[in-house]
Amino acid sequence: MNDKEIVGKISFSFTDENGETVSLKKTFTGEKEEIGNINWLLDEFKYFLQAMSFSESMTNRIVYLESGEKLIGEDEDFLIEVMR
Repeated sequence: MNDKEIVGKISFSFTDENGETVSLKKTFTGEKEEIGNINWLLDEFKYFLQAMSFSESMTNRIVYLESGEKLIGEDEDFLIEVMR
């Protein structure tokens, strides 16, 4: 595969309460296997939020759970379970 071949594009935009819009458009080259899965998409979204001044401690709270997985809090309390 040619290293310059485009294998994917992604775009995010955010409009604030004043009507100001910030957009991010990225083009990806390289191996198709590196992009396109849900965890990759979630990481790209987190990078966008961090660029919009959301703290890493806030964006790290965004997680993807598969059906049947549970989210447990720091104090070992059950928070949520994904059901079908």
